Amino acid sequence: MSLCPANAASDRGPGLFLFSGNRLETLADRLAETLRPPLSSPAAPEIIVAQSRGMERWIAMSLAQREGIAARLSFFLPRAFLNEVFRRTLPGLPERSAFDPEAMAFRLMERIPRHLDEPGFESLKRYLFNDARSDDRAHEDRADDDRGLKLFQLSRKTAGVFDQYLVFRPDMLLKWERGEGEDWQARLWRDMVSQIQADRPGDLHPAALRRAFFEKLQRGEIDPRDLRERVSVFGISYLPPFFLEMFDMLSRLIPVSLFFKNPCREYWADIVSRRREARIRDRERARAEEKHGGASSVPDADDLHLEPGNRLLGELGKQGRDFLEIVYGFECVSDERFDEPESRTLLGRIQRDILNLRHERGMVSEDDRSIQLHSCHSPMREMEVLYDYILSVMEQDPGLSPRDFIVMTPDIEKYAPFIHAVFGGDRGGRPPLPYSVADQGPARRNGLIQGFLSILDLRRSRFEAWHVMDILEYPGIKEKFGLEPRDVEKAARWIEGARIRWGRDEGHRKALGLPGFPENTWKSGIRRLLLGYAIPGGEGAGEDGRLFAGVLPWEGMEGEEALGMGRFLEFLESLFSISDSFDAFKSPAGWADFFERILRRFFKPHDRLEGEFRLLKNIFSDLRDLGRLSGFEGEMPLDAAVSYISDRLKDARPGFGFISGGVTFCAMLPMRSVPAPVICLAGMDADAFPRRSPSPGFDLAAAHPRPGDRSRRDDDKYLFLEAILSAEKALFISHVGQSVQDNSPIPPSVLVSSLLDVIKDTCEIPGRDILDHVTVLHSLQAFSPDCFSHDSRRISFSGENFAGAKALSSPHKEPRPFMSGSFSPPSSEWRKIDLDQLALFFAHPARFFLQNRLQLFLRDPAGEMEDRESFGPDPLSAYLMGGSLAERFMEGKGSEDFFPVEKAEGRLPHGSAGEAVYRQTESRALAFSARALELSGLKGGGESGEPIEISFETKNGFWVFGKIPHMGPGGVIQFRFAKKKARDMLRAWIFHLALGACGKKDVPGRALLVCADSAWEFGDVPNAGSRLEYLLGLFERGLCEPLRFFPESSHAFAKALWEKKSRSRAIKAAEATWEGSFFRGEKEDLYYERCFSGRPVRSVMDEAFMEMAQNVFEPMLRHCREVFSFKPNQ
Repeated sequence: MSLCPANAASDRGPGLFLFSGNRLETLADRLAETLRPPLSSPAAPEIIVAQSRGMERWIAMSLAQREGIAARLSFFLPRAFLNEVFRRTLPGLPERSAFDPEAMAFRLMERIPRHLDEPGFESLKRYLFNDARSDDRAHEDRADDDRGLKLFQLSRKTAGVFDQYLVFRPDMLLKWERGEGEDWQARLWRDMVSQIQADRPGDLHPAALRRAFFEKLQRGEIDPRDLRERVSVFGISYLPPFFLEMFDMLSRLIPVSLFFKNPCREYWADIVSRRREARIRDRERARAEEKHGGASSVPDADDLHLEPGNRLLGELGKQGRDFLEIVYGFECVSDERFDEPESRTLLGRIQRDILNLRHERGMVSEDDRSIQLHSCHSPMREMEVLYDYILSVMEQDPGLSPRDFIVMTPDIEKYAPFIHAVFGGDRGGRPPLPYSVADQGPARRNGLIQGFLSILDLRRSRFEAWHVMDILEYPGIKEKFGLEPRDVEKAARWIEGARIRWGRDEGHRKALGLPGFPENTWKSGIRRLLLGYAIPGGEGAGEDGRLFAGVLPWEGMEGEEALGMGRFLEFLESLFSISDSFDAFKSPAGWADFFERILRRFFKPHDRLEGEFRLLKNIFSDLRDLGRLSGFEGEMPLDAAVSYISDRLKDARPGFGFISGGVTFCAMLPMRSVPAPVICLAGMDADAFPRRSPSPGFDLAAAHPRPGDRSRRDDDKYLFLEAILSAEKALFISHVGQSVQDNSPIPPSVLVSSLLDVIKDTCEIPGRDILDHVTVLHSLQAFSPDCFSHDSRRISFSGENFAGAKALSSPHKEPRPFMSGSFSPPSSEWRKIDLDQLALFFAHPARFFLQNRLQLFLRDPAGEMEDRESFGPDPLSAYLMGGSLAERFMEGKGSEDFFPVEKAEGRLPHGSAGEAVYRQTESRALAFSARALELSGLKGGGESGEPIEISFETKNGFWVFGKIPHMGPGGVIQFRFAKKKARDMLRAWIFHLALGACGKKDVPGRALLVCADSAWEFGDVPNAGSRLEYLLGLFERGLCEPLRFFPESSHAFAKALWEKKSRSRAIKAAEATWEGSFFRGEKEDLYYERCFSGRPVRSVMDEAFMEMAQNVFEPMLRHCREVFSFKPNQ
């Protein structure tokens, strides 16, 4: 290696020129100088080799800033450039090689099964068949999806390892081709190479190409005019020896300039980390003890000639050290430019120590904010803290703009939703910040690609209702079938009404190894829906009035919904048709055609989906081409084809979003660290960085490493070191450092801990722990008052969160009531009251008020669509089924024809379990009906007593009317096949009072309420009229405001007082019913929550509550008695 003057880069001939420096901007200056002399042809492009598109963009922008324009630039990845060199110098090479790793994978899929019975392949056979002892070849011949997928995955792994050998162990592969090596990899490689040479003569792998290039170079047969005029390799901090050797060979013909970012001006290739030093010292101690036969002193670092240098370089710089040592081993001309960092800040001191290969202890200002570690509770809080940090830094330094911030994270897919939520959503009153997200894979964007994959995911599903409906939410699918959002909502209602849960039909369930019951399948549900449309209202149904040819029509279908249902059924039929091919085996071309058919059948083209359409079609085309290129003539299962598609989509990264004018968010990729005023590293958790990428167990390169080998862990270490050096003014680091459950501390990445250790050992602030100054602990919520304290490190620009923090810091105020006043009295029409309406009011006064005066109808938020068949009737279904059976028995009807109806409804468990549940309910209903008839004095067989219609005016001006359905010898009779509730007692009480107040003669003065658990008799009420008038007065009040009358809680209070308990115990009983414990509290009702939420229970159960509870229930309790209690064994 020799040194060259600063201006010697522009007019040299062939040679390898190394430009190194600690700042990428300086290297960009040298690149601009190198490219300034014109090429021989104005049309010839400048060739620049870079490792990433992000670096390409930065280079182009830097050259444009320096030269005013950046044109005729042609960027290559290192491997793509060398392939171009081979094609220019070695004629006859194909456009695409069969040694492409994807092509090798398909070829190996065909070659591996041919060798499984040979010695040495036992481990592969054991992996594929899970049976190393079996010689039964039926295992191989069986069309088994799992085996096919495993074979494809094994082939891809093996091809990937072979591809790494081509770069890192070319000598080993060439030895294998000469016949050396007898393990399964060597034999498989020889077999594959011989087949490729037979199929495609002249197709060479990179190791053979390099050998051919070198031999041709030695013979002087390469004309430099066949090559590019000059080439610049920029910003690459690591290259395998294979590539460096090729660039060295190439430099004998043309100028090759290598621009390498060197963090240290000293020679540091021989420094060691503390861990390595400890291992060396332990090894030397063991040698000394073995030599002297006992304990021996440990030699120091000087005696061992160990150079620790800078600790961060030693611990993080292995990749750079190896690269530096390899590069300096070539004959090259070196030009070094190093710039001394600003040393007044903590960040500058760290960078200066790295540059000068030292550790120098010094003082740091208390106002220094150049390095900060922010500990948060979640990724969402990290992004909120980051947003405020960026605003704060720009406020302190008005010269900065959003484009001066680069945010990198180890897992951009994980953080992208939180980035968009904070930077692109409701900013809580913060100023807007433009931003872009780079490196996000297309499969994670909930677009066409995700919809395509969701359709393919049906192959491993049970066709659950929710899965099928979710597919309609992806763009282009509804539009393809002409469905509107309201049609999808209706379809969800149809599915729920027809009780469709999972399974195409009974045959699909059998194929899954499950009983083939038709209930709750798509086929059964669709038949119910179609029949419900064809037979509105059940016309033409069977003798039971409901079944038709064994199918129960769904009664919720409306005539005008037919068009939407037809389109929805077309969508379902398309899904079912596609799924018929899920178990097939096809060639790569066959699966490519199948995937294209899915695109055409399910997605409507649109401008905004064009990019995803094009990407998928390119992948399908590649799949088809790979089958031809590899000569693969076999067939593969769908799982293997989908695995290929998924892997390709993971690797597909859009070429936009990096340095695009706003805050740049990107993944932490090797050789991606470009300089920026502020570098931010988010998600630096202990389990996230450095990342682990374990090698296959059969990887010989990993088992026997050499200098220059690639390691994901070493990549990440050097990437972190480059990030520290790339920050010009500030370095922001954040991680999930506090548990969201118990606030316990969580350590950051070990690399961050190494940086903190260096800071602690080399920097100090008088009277304060330097790590407390660097580390910022954030609160769980963004509206915590701590975010608005005097600590300048915790700052928030959110006016919304400030209002929340202010509210938390203020004295507690009673929440505002739902209504500050009351409504005006209703119209006179409301004074004509039906008994059923009055009973409905007292069953839930708040609901009655909101629905009838405010027209406010509340519903529980829609949960996930049910995807399991019934394993037992839900409470409502059991109540409806039991009530219908009890009514049939009391009318003298049998239940023989009722079981098929309930079975067709899909409410019962499948098979004998459903019949057992039905018989149990039938038995209970029969016992209930017999007991009810006995207590009421009715004879049954259709005798339910003549209904009585009443109509009268009360003294307080209400006109009361209604029909009393059941009259027995003893008076009014009401039945309810359920446990007794307070509202049931109230309903019976209201009807009993109305009959007593109407003035009819010759009617019994008693009433009977028969429930599933008890029966209650109401005696004669002398003042029934005045009692009814009080209830009507409450009804009128309840139309003006929500009453503090809650049937269950009010009943609990009144009953406790009736039992002579103290007032305080009565209140506790009411509170227990209202709050709930192991059961659902009455306050959890949506209407009560709307009217009374946020209010202390004692303010809800005030004097008005107690007065109403006592006045309503005390007279009822005085005039009723329990006449029978049903026990479980009765």
